[in-house]
Amino acid sequence: GSLSGMVIDSKTRKPIPNVVVFLEPPKGVHFPISEQDKRRPDLVVQLPQGGAFDFSILLHYPHFVVNNLEAPTGQRLILLGDSHQDHAFTLVSKGANTSAIVGAREKVTLNLRPSRLPTIMESSTYPELKAKIYVFDHPYHTLSDKDGRFHMPRVPTGSTITLMAWREDVGWLLTRSGRPLTLQAGQDLVDIEATE
Repeated sequence: GSLSGMVIDSKTRKPIPNVVVFLEPPKGVHFPISEQDKRRPDLVVQLPQGGAFDFSILLHYPHFVVNNLEAPTGQRLILLGDSHQDHAFTLVSKGANTSAIVGAREKVTLNLRPSRLPTIMESSTYPELKAKIYVFDHPYHTLSDKDGRFHMPRVPTGSTITLMAWREDVGWLLTRSGRPLTLQAGQDLVDIEATE
């Protein structure tokens, strides 16, 4: 099956971009993963020279779980330094702070763990260099586009799962518990209405 829809403001009916939409399995259960979703290319971030990132949210999928063991997708999160200076970053996740320094023309690979909330990455060098990194152990996640649309291919069908939606400036759009749903074979259409 596949899951598509829109994220819209319930009052103005305007689309809402940059919403992280993802699925959660029942507690203690791991999603089945199709062969097509077991490999991912690296996620490479080029650090700009003194300006802001051209994104605010990244989605990272470094591994999946099969038979209660982690299997790598091959996707690394790589920061490429700019050509002029070092950048010092702080990464905040689950209340823990980690520091990383990316030298000029160097690359640093980050190892992050999946979480229900994103890791915050902030530059000590340039305050405008900020991003949130959502880390998943399954491929059933996406980001709504500028028109509020989202799409997830090859979603699991036939059992009850939870639809989650998170937005940077608001937090949870469907409450922390999400919306239970059962996806069917074929294309499932689900819109998410939120109050801005």
